[in-house]
Amino acid sequence: RLDHVAQMQHANTVRNVLDHGEVVRDEQIRAAINGVGSKEHLETAWKLAEQSLTLYRNENQAFPINAGQGEKTLILFANNSQGRNGSAMHAVQILQEQGIIQDEDASQISMMAHKGNNTQSCFNAAKAADHVILVYRTYAEDCLDARTIDGFSIGLFEQIIEQRHKDGKTVIFISAQLPYDAARFSEADAVLLTYGSSYMPELTEDPYAGQMPNLPAALCACFGMSEVSGKLPVKLPLLDENGRIIKGS
Repeated sequence: RLDHVAQMQHANTVRNVLDHGEVVRDEQIRAAINGVGSKEHLETAWKLAEQSLTLYRNENQAFPINAGQGEKTLILFANNSQGRNGSAMHAVQILQEQGIIQDEDASQISMMAHKGNNTQSCFNAAKAADHVILVYRTYAEDCLDARTIDGFSIGLFEQIIEQRHKDGKTVIFISAQLPYDAARFSEADAVLLTYGSSYMPELTEDPYAGQMPNLPAALCACFGMSEVSGKLPVKLPLLDENGRIIKGS
């Protein structure tokens, strides 16, 4: 919440007085509070997010989605990413506002999150959909290992990719944090890297303004809203049969 900003500013005021004899003035505190989540800042953050998006892989013309009339798109969040499903709703809203999709198109876009009791439902939905976007977060090495809780959705995602290829369909994979999962899901037709998807609701009362724009920008790009030109800033490691990083790779 915004009162947290004021509390942090107060703490900084005390620290500055003790450490440097400097005082943060009341008008500076008010300016900081008013500036957090401002329209100008949000627009700048969105532009930076778009510029950073990296299309690591794109085969079979999977990216961007070229949905025909009445075709259904499923956005499926991994178990470790289910808290990010608001990004999909935000992306659809932006696509409508920008005229990229119409209301009838938006109604054909559905979202699901993988949980412990709906694996088969997620698989069936992905098999039936005309287009599928898989969203996954890697924040630790365990996220690359299907034997761990953090890697719970790996098996499902791999089955979906395999089944859709058997059915002659494609899959877009979105990496919503560290890009190393691009090595884990290398069979996906398209791999889009976002480098972040954190949510900080304490910064604003707006349900969307407190989230990093990277993931919504990536989802919008999947529907052709923007060009993707970012470059991968790291070298992806080699993984063993369990998804663990091979040291020195």
